[in-house]
Amino acid sequence: GFWKILYVFEKHSVHGNGGAGAGDGGDGAGDAKEQGTEESLFRYSLVGYFTLFHFNALFHKPEPGWILRICQALVLPPFQGQGHGKRLLQAVYNMAHQHQHHEEDDENASGAEQAKSCNQRDVPPKIIQVNVEDPAPAFIALRNYTDWKLVLGRHREWNWPQKGSVTRDDDDDDSKNNNNNNNKQ
Repeated sequence: GFWKILYVFEKHSVHGNGGAGAGDGGDGAGDAKEQGTEESLFRYSLVGYFTLFHFNALFHKPEPGWILRICQALVLPPFQGQGHGKRLLQAVYNMAHQHQHHEEDDENASGAEQAKSCNQRDVPPKIIQVNVEDPAPAFIALRNYTDWKLVLGRHREWNWPQKGSVTRDDDDDDSKNNNNNNNKQ
């Protein structure tokens, strides 16, 4: 197998004027003029990362392929609750799903096109599963939320039942059995 790491950075704007009022005695009156004439500088802060491990599952049923495992997931405390973990997990799913489409395109391509496309890729040919190594409860909740959004987003053509429109057949069977038992007594 091999490792891959996904990072997320946050972009901060830092003005190159040396702080508030640096050129005019500290009263801040000259800041507006300086900001308009000087270009803004940017700094980046590490927000979080995922560590991914790819390994080959030769005997996986129903078909062999590569399993993508999320080994470590970290979003630093100042940036938690802002959707960064969701975006990282979605990036992993997009990578796996995009690979599935590349594999389907390769099956329809000629031999020369397949060789060219395989040389351009740095990820395994077919990802059959994305799993998580020992997830924390908060990560389980994040994954459940992301999976649910993925199902709703990709399967809008499904006829989902409306609230209250589904009746359980088991309830009808249970009530009949209770009536039969009461009649026997």
